[in-house]
Amino acid sequence: MSDVVEGDRADQRQAYRPARSRTLSVPRGLADLPDLAAGLTQSALDARSSGLFSRGGGAAIALVSACVTALALGAVIGLLHGSPFMLAFVSVAIFSAIASFVVVFLPFHTPSIFGLANTVTTFRAAIVSALAALLIVETQFPLVPVSEPFAWFIAGLAVFCLSLDGFDGWLARRQGTASRFGARYDMEVDAALALVLAGLVFMSGKTGVAILGLGLMRYLFLAAAEVFPVLKGELAPSMRRKTVCVLQIAILCALATPVFTSPVSDAIAWIGFAALLYSFGVDIVALVRDGHRKTTKSPGNAPASETRP
Repeated sequence: MSDVVEGDRADQRQAYRPARSRTLSVPRGLADLPDLAAGLTQSALDARSSGLFSRGGGAAIALVSACVTALALGAVIGLLHGSPFMLAFVSVAIFSAIASFVVVFLPFHTPSIFGLANTVTTFRAAIVSALAALLIVETQFPLVPVSEPFAWFIAGLAVFCLSLDGFDGWLARRQGTASRFGARYDMEVDAALALVLAGLVFMSGKTGVAILGLGLMRYLFLAAAEVFPVLKGELAPSMRRKTVCVLQIAILCALATPVFTSPVSDAIAWIGFAALLYSFGVDIVALVRDGHRKTTKSPGNAPASETRP
C-alpha cells in the first residue's frame, strides 16, 4: 500500500540520531502521541549498545509481544463464543506461521531497525490470526449461534485492525524505515484480513458467493500470474487501487455487523465485487500492454523485470 522508499544506510543512521538539545515533553493530546513514540524510539536507538532495538532484536520483541496478543485475543473470542482453548491454540498456530515468514524475509528489510511501522503491522497480523482462528474453528466445529453483541465485537476488532492500516505507512515514512519488505508485509496482512472477513460474512449466511470474491480476488490473480508471467510485471502506484482496497475491507467490516441483512447485504457485496473486478481488470490490461510493448521492442527476449509489488 505504501510506496517503497530505498535510502542510503548511512543517511538513515544519521537521520535516526536525535539532536542533543531535543527533549521529550508530556503529550497534550492524541495528536502528540506519534511524535512521542518516535522520540522515545530514537532515544533508545542512540544507546542501543546491546542491539536490543536493532533490526533482528526489534523484530523478536514485536513478534513475541504480538504472539501473546494473538493468544489473548483468541482466548477472549473463545470465551465469548464457547471454545477458548481451541481458539487460543489455533490463533497462536496461525500467527506462528506468519512469524516464520517474517523471519525468513527479514533480510530484505534494509534499514538497521525493525521500526514502529512493522511493529504495528505485526500486531495487525495478531488480530488477523485471532479472526482467522474463529473462521477455522467455526467451519470445522460449529459453536453456539452468533449473538448480536458478539457480531459487534468481531466487527469492531476488524475496524480497529483496518484503522491501523495507513498509520504504519505514515510511521515508516516518518522514521525513514520504509522498505520492500515492509510494503509487502503490510499488503499481505491486508489481503489476509480481507480473506478472513469474507469467510466470516459468508458463514453468517448474509450473502452469496460474491462476498468470497472480495477475499479471493488477489489470490486468484497471483495464481493466474504463475500461468501467465506477464502478470508479474511492475505496476505504478495508483490512488484508484488504494481506494478500492480500502473500500473492499470497509464493505467487509460493514457486512460483519448486524446492521446489514439480505437482500441489502447481497447488493453491497456485489457492488464491492464489481469495483474490485474493475480495478484488477485495469491492472491486468496495463500489464498485458506493457508486456506486449517490451516484447515488440525486443523480440525473443523476456521482459527485464517480472516482479510485482
